[in-house]
Amino acid sequence: MKLYLLRHGESEGNRQGLLCGWTDVPLTQTGRAQAEATRKKWGSVAFDEIFSSPLKRAGETARIVAGGRMVLAVDALRERNMGEFEGLTWDEVCLRYPGAPDAWSEDPVRYAPPGGESILEVYARCSRAADGLLAGYPEAESLLIVSHGGALACMLAHLLGQPPESALRYRFDNCGSAVVEIIGGFAVLNRLG
Repeated sequence: MKLYLLRHGESEGNRQGLLCGWTDVPLTQTGRAQAEATRKKWGSVAFDEIFSSPLKRAGETARIVAGGRMVLAVDALRERNMGEFEGLTWDEVCLRYPGAPDAWSEDPVRYAPPGGESILEVYARCSRAADGLLAGYPEAESLLIVSHGGALACMLAHLLGQPPESALRYRFDNCGSAVVEIIGGFAVLNRLG
């Protein structure tokens, strides 16, 4: 089985440099073009199922890539909840929450923005989602999961048997992807890019 992990295309929040998390922002024209390019690139892949975060930017990306096929929304594929930081730029976070940057850098895995989630929490949520999808579709040859940078980094670390802090080592650009092949219950990173 191959799992195709795809980050959504450029969103209005990305374009404006905002921390969006659970804020529901749409794709930009650039984001739609990125999704269309991905659809063309993966046109020969016959996905058994296509899953997406319920947020607009991921759902729209998934529908474009799916080319008319059904997309199943999975709540656990949401991005990290950024709590009170939602809708702010990093500079605004630094001004409004002066202790936050130091607290975040001291323990980036356990730090949670006020009212938000830590990487540990996102890792646990996305690990359960990945395990559930793998268990639910044991005969599938290829599954597409369209989500968000932080959520996908956590999912990738889990699939590769790595601890939560490893998620900090992975970056998914807009419409960036990873392909993980499950061979005899063992995950192999086939492609990242």
